Amino acid sequence: MAEHRRIDEWLSILLLAAMTIVAFAQVLCRFVLNLPLDWSEELARYLLIMLVYLSGVITVREESMLRVEIIDLILKGRARQVLSIVIQIISCIFMLFVAYQNTFTVKNAMSVKQTSPAIGIPMALLYGCECLLFLLMAVMFAFVSVKKIKSLVCEGKIAGEGR
Repeated sequence: MAEHRRIDEWLSILLLAAMTIVAFAQVLCRFVLNLPLDWSEELARYLLIMLVYLSGVITVREESMLRVEIIDLILKGRARQVLSIVIQIISCIFMLFVAYQNTFTVKNAMSVKQTSPAIGIPMALLYGCECLLFLLMAVMFAFVSVKKIKSLVCEGKIAGEGR
C-alpha cells in the first residue's frame, strides 16, 4: 500500500525545514560573517512552537498520545474501549476550551496592536494560529471518538447477532 502524506505532515516538514534553515543561517552569519541576525532566534522559536502544536494534531489523529497503561491492564474489552472514548471526548472538550480562551488573547493582542519584538509580526496572527491548531486538535479528538464509537457499536451488533 502506497504511503501518502497528509497536508499537516507536509506543513510540519516545511516548518522543520524552515526552522533548520533559519538556525543554520544564524550560525553561519554569526560565526563566519561575524554579523548576527537579530530576527532569526525569534523566527526559529515561533516556527518551533507551531511545529509542536501541529505535531499535536498529527499525534491525536494517529492515536499515539502518551497514556497511563496501568488502567489498560486493569480494564478489559468494552470497559477499556468506553474509557478510551470518554478520554477522547474530555480531551476534545479541553482543546475547545483552550481554543476559546485563546480567542481572548487574540482580541487583546489586536486591540493593543502587539507585535513581536524583532520581526514585527502581529502577535494576534501568531496567537490566532495557536487557536486554530487547538481547534484542529479538538476536531481530531472528535473524529477519533466517532471512529471508536462506531467500532464499539459495530462490535456490539456483531456480538449480538451471534446469540
